[in-house]
Amino acid sequence: MLATPELPTSYGTTQTPLQIDEGDNLQRIDIDRGSGSGRLSGGITSNNTAWGAPSGGVWPQNTQWPVAYTLQTNDQAIVYSGSLNTYGGTAEMFTPARIVIGANGNGVHQLDGTIARLAIWPNTRQPNAFLQQIAP
Repeated sequence: MLATPELPTSYGTTQTPLQIDEGDNLQRIDIDRGSGSGRLSGGITSNNTAWGAPSGGVWPQNTQWPVAYTLQTNDQAIVYSGSLNTYGGTAEMFTPARIVIGANGNGVHQLDGTIARLAIWPNTRQPNAFLQQIAP
């Protein structure tokens, strides 16, 4: 994903440029820009349990960042501007039914910015080296 948030990092609501879920907000995979901090993170919530996710640096306002996030059971990775962060964790996978672009599944956490490029590989955990190539 190549995206640019337009709100300041101090903005009080999480911004979600991408969420993949099973049709509701209870089981989801998402990429977020944190409320009040602007910190980038990826995560998975399944069966009402959120597993720790790799987090990235502070995503500055009006700054276009390449971001890549991948996961499989016990293995998550996020890359932003070439920096790699990983997390083992435990996550139960679910069958995705929809992709929400520019907000979360409830339409509440809008990115308020632009998404210039987005690619999704639905069945394969991409290698960390590949993530660093596509999100330099």
